[in-house]
Amino acid sequence: MQDSEFWSNLLQKPESKAAIRKENEHLITEQASILRCEYIKCKDEIDKLIVKLCDSNIGDLYKKIGHLFITQRSLRNILDCEVSKQNKNSNLNDLKDKISETLQKIDNEYQINPKYIEKIEEDWEKLIENSKGVKLSKEIDWSSIPEEELSKRLRGGEIMHRDEWIPGNNKNERRKLQQNEIKSHLDFGEVIRKEGAIAFEKGDFNMALTRYTQGVQLLCWIEGINEEDEIKRTELHIKFLKNQALTALKLGKYNECIDSCNQVLKIDQHDEKARYRRAESYFMLGLFEQAKDDYRYICINEYASSFAKLAAKQGLIKLLKESKKNKDNSKKIVNRVLKQETFTENRQQLSQNTTVDSFEYPTFINNPKEVYNLNKDLYKNEQIQYNKKNNFPYFDLERTKMILERLLDAYTSEDFEIQLRKLRSASDYDEKRLLLRLRKVLPDIQIPIFTEFGLDPNIWIYQNAKEIVDYSIGYWRTRDKEVSTLAKEVYQAIMGDILID
Repeated sequence: MQDSEFWSNLLQKPESKAAIRKENEHLITEQASILRCEYIKCKDEIDKLIVKLCDSNIGDLYKKIGHLFITQRSLRNILDCEVSKQNKNSNLNDLKDKISETLQKIDNEYQINPKYIEKIEEDWEKLIENSKGVKLSKEIDWSSIPEEELSKRLRGGEIMHRDEWIPGNNKNERRKLQQNEIKSHLDFGEVIRKEGAIAFEKGDFNMALTRYTQGVQLLCWIEGINEEDEIKRTELHIKFLKNQALTALKLGKYNECIDSCNQVLKIDQHDEKARYRRAESYFMLGLFEQAKDDYRYICINEYASSFAKLAAKQGLIKLLKESKKNKDNSKKIVNRVLKQETFTENRQQLSQNTTVDSFEYPTFINNPKEVYNLNKDLYKNEQIQYNKKNNFPYFDLERTKMILERLLDAYTSEDFEIQLRKLRSASDYDEKRLLLRLRKVLPDIQIPIFTEFGLDPNIWIYQNAKEIVDYSIGYWRTRDKEVSTLAKEVYQAIMGDILID
């Protein structure tokens, strides 16, 4: 039941996709109903407060600009942030002043920059032409729209709370804003980001994801009119996307995490956090090849930090172990079918009384101690004869990759890199001299790794174990690009500056 690859394949089936689509439609329909009720409730509350608190001049001003999104958003912020339900009646004068000040400010801003309103109306008219007779937002009575129709509009990208058209994430459709307008969006975005960070620190990942998603939607459709504003918008937009990916990963929403990371990598393909989080999501979905590509990209990327490279190497080791585990499980299933007659009447009794044998290597390799005890020289000759006769290495492809990953991890560790730099300097950066000095140093690093993979130093002579590993690497590097790449990375990690022209 915990096989991620099984669930990934299951979810790719047409009937599974149809069921998921139907469930999503049901959830969005419920969300549309909630949004509609919330919109009506908030709009009614604002209308009543305007009538109750404000004079005729402010009331006329509200009728003029009250239908605009920026007006509704500003007044909602006043109600939500400045006045609580407990002390609403005791702060009516303050509330009246804030509403009056806000409406005057919006009206003055639009008088100074009337083109902004004209642009909104122009875009809205274009939307009407393409919407086959859909009414203007200000003419729509949300309470009269059936929930199914409302959910379809929501799925189509129409945001029910807003009375103006907002383009999608297409760069060509973004609206260029003036400096004061873009500043307003960036300031509001910072407020959302801080709220998301607070929720994340408290462990409320659902709220954090909501805030970061709101931040993405706030900035994805606008563009700065000058380079400085656009740089600020892009930086904040990327922060929202990466935080959105992280919280989605925490919540197990791996596909959402991948989508967010894809958007970041379209902007900056070298972003190590986005690529690492996408690799983690791929791994959790059982998409090992895609995860491996992202991990390797970080390892060889010159712009990636040492911390990111170390995390990516650890991810690769984890991935290779999981991949090997899945393959071993498959081999056990095959052995069960072949050896225990799974498809017979006695399969239940057999499964209770017997165990499944794991994949067996040739007898010579599976019992190295017996061969070693015969004679060391005889063992060496027999090993070479075995390789020539069978033309197959001691380690299979996956184990060879795992050995190379462990060697690369050891050679790039902080302590050993310091030691390598001293050796290169002592060798006057000469390749042959360095190789001679490495003969005394490398065994201490390699023997523990060889032991992990069954080449016990109490059984195997170091030189013989090294020959076995070298033969396996040489065999697979001509047949697999990944082994070839890893072998080059291992050699480059050792030689360092000596290989730089």
